[in-house]
Amino acid sequence: MKQASATRAEQEPDIEEYTIEKAVHVTRELRTTDVLLDNQADISVIHPSLLTGVKPLEKRIKISGVRGVQLIVHQVGFLKGFFEVYASADTKANVLSMVAVEEVYPITYKQGELFTVHTQERDIVFQQRAHLYVAEWGEVGTVLATVQENERVYQGGGTQGKVGARIHPE
Repeated sequence: MKQASATRAEQEPDIEEYTIEKAVHVTRELRTTDVLLDNQADISVIHPSLLTGVKPLEKRIKISGVRGVQLIVHQVGFLKGFFEVYASADTKANVLSMVAVEEVYPITYKQGELFTVHTQERDIVFQQRAHLYVAEWGEVGTVLATVQENERVYQGGGTQGKVGARIHPE
């Protein structure tokens, strides 16, 4: 005779049960250009279309996520204004590790609304959307690329006309 096993919630009815399924379902609503700032991420994984200098890894890596979902990654690339990240066209969400970002730039937080990453070129706002903090990287990447192009044009000159330079009236 088979005995049915009770779940933890059935054994302890005074415990409310939650799952983190919502995060998985919310990723279906994300655009390819949306980037999440994630304080639980050990690494950053971004779609190659948002990266430059994408190249193969010497050794592939396996990333495990929610519900044991696994992703094999075999490329890295450079996220403009940031650093080298893992690249995958199969990622369900572009994830930027908050810890890795904090090592490079200061971050401020407005509770329940947004995180702001203060880069040298500009502030990047990760707005709260469905319990995730999201930046639209199509807009961010374009601005960062323009700033970097302008800096190259003015490189070698004085501060007059340089991007971000403060010009004080006499």
